Amino acid sequence: MNGNHYEDFSAKTNQAVQQIRKRLGYITRNYEEFRQFVHQTREFVESGGERFNSFVGPKGKLGVDPNKDINLHTVVIGGRSKDDLNESKLRHEYERGNSPSIRVESWDSWIKKSRRK
Repeated sequence: MNGNHYEDFSAKTNQAVQQIRKRLGYITRNYEEFRQFVHQTREFVESGGERFNSFVGPKGKLGVDPNKDINLHTVVIGGRSKDDLNESKLRHEYERGNSPSIRVESWDSWIKKSRRK
């Protein structure tokens, strides 16, 4: 959050959120092109190739049908928590107002949630 009394996300966090919104807009307008591109990239990386810093996760090959739709989950991670309660309220208000959803996390909240899984 900003260090001032406005209680808003920092400028860098807002910039990252806008970047994600812009990219989601592109995906919405060009969904089929995006879907095919993502599946091509996934197949390339699963076969041992390197692209966009991608890597095969702990489950290995996903075994998904390339003809099916893709579910996107976006997360912006930035900053460190100073006031967890107020930041949680701000994130909750923000996330409920966006469609498709964009999650916003501080590094501290992201790490706490990642450890629970």
